[in-house]
Amino acid sequence: MRPDVYCNVELRGRQGLPAALFVGKALSILHPHFSKHSDTFAVAFPELWKGDVPSPGKTLRLFSTDRDALEAALDLLEQDPHLRDLLNLQRVRKVPEAWEGPWVVHERFRVPSRKGKDETHQAKRLRLRASRLAEAQRLPYLKLRSRSNGQEFSLFFQTQEVSAFPKFLGTPDGYGLSRPSAPVPLPKLE
Repeated sequence: MRPDVYCNVELRGRQGLPAALFVGKALSILHPHFSKHSDTFAVAFPELWKGDVPSPGKTLRLFSTDRDALEAALDLLEQDPHLRDLLNLQRVRKVPEAWEGPWVVHERFRVPSRKGKDETHQAKRLRLRASRLAEAQRLPYLKLRSRSNGQEFSLFFQTQEVSAFPKFLGTPDGYGLSRPSAPVPLPKLE
């Protein structure tokens, strides 16, 4: 995916509202739309902070290959009664055509579940889970709620700046993040 347009969605007011909850709520609303329009949306976090307590920041940048699909996504956010008064939706802008970098990749970081196939796999899975959980504590995350089972979960991601645009482009997942095997580089716009 190589995006053509983008828009910033900013949290306003409510100083005590954690960014991970706000951005997670916005992505929960957008997830079904993103899933229907695969290879159309990707997300970036221009205010990402990686200090002692990593945070996605108060701005979610939506990238898209389709202006109409991006406008429809913004309509979904405006229609949500819990978020609409907290959001500042900026206008849709064109990604500069001659953009040569830098690029940034926001990749989902998965932590395995507790359950394995059998006892042999279970022990290995739990060791990997412990290792990944320790690593995840240093990463920014979003708080989301599953639509299928209603449970809350943390979606961790890692960010990497890349100087050259790759030859092969990946497809974002249903949350607009890169997959480990298929990066989606996004313009690091100011």
